[in-house]
Amino acid sequence: MNVKDNLSRIKNFRLPLFQGVRSDEFDFAERRFAIDRLYTSWLQSLSPSTHIGITAGYLEEMYSGLGGEILYRPFGKTFAIGAESWLAKKRDPFSTLNRDSFKENFFTGHVNLFYELPNTDFTVYAKAGQYLGEDRGGTLGIKNRFDNGTSLEGFVTVTNLAYEDIFGHKTHLDGGIKLNIPLGNIPFIPDGSAFRLRTGPLARTVGQVIDHPQPLYEVTEPISYRRLSQSWTEVLD
Repeated sequence: MNVKDNLSRIKNFRLPLFQGVRSDEFDFAERRFAIDRLYTSWLQSLSPSTHIGITAGYLEEMYSGLGGEILYRPFGKTFAIGAESWLAKKRDPFSTLNRDSFKENFFTGHVNLFYELPNTDFTVYAKAGQYLGEDRGGTLGIKNRFDNGTSLEGFVTVTNLAYEDIFGHKTHLDGGIKLNIPLGNIPFIPDGSAFRLRTGPLARTVGQVIDHPQPLYEVTEPISYRRLSQSWTEVLD
C-alpha cells in the first residue's frame, strides 16, 4: 500500500514525452494498492562453494520477468565471483494491482565481483554488463553490515548512455546510498521485515537494474566463513 508520496512534482520538471526505464516512477507511486513482489525462487548449492538460483514472477514494483544467477564463493576466501541475467517486462501502472505487463522485453545481465576487506564487515563489489536501458557500463560500491543485521551501502554507476535534464546538462552517472534496518526481532513483526531507505536520483534511465529479490551473495552471507567466524562464540553459547 502506497501511503504518501510527492513524486507527482517530478512531472513539473520531466521533459515532455520523455520515456525511459524508470521515467514513469511517479505513476507507480500514485497507485494506492499494488502487488509489489510476488515471485517463486529455486535456490541450490551445487557444492559448498558454488550456488545457483532461478527466480520468476513479479520481481519488483516496476518489472516482472525471469532470471538466474550463479555465484562462486569459496569457503575461507575473501572473494566471490558470479553472473546474473534477466529477461524482464515493464509492468503496467494503470492495470489492476499492476498485474499486467507491456509486450516489450528488457534484457539485462552482469558479471559480479565481491571482495571482503580483511578483519572488517565491509564488502567492496563491482559489476559490469548491460543495464535495463540497454546501456552498458559498470557499478562500483561498498557495503558494511553491522552485528545487528543493519547494512549501509553506497554505489556509483557509469554507462555509455548520456541522460539530459531540463537544463541541458548531460551525465553518464547514477548512484546512491542504501540503508537497511531489520525489524524481525521486534515482537509481532514478521521475520524478514525491514526499514529501507535509499537516497539518489529518481525516475532515471541510466544505470538501472532489476531490484533482485534473492541475491545469492546476501543469501549465502549467514553461512560464509566471515559470518560464522565472527559469531562462533554465540554459536558455542
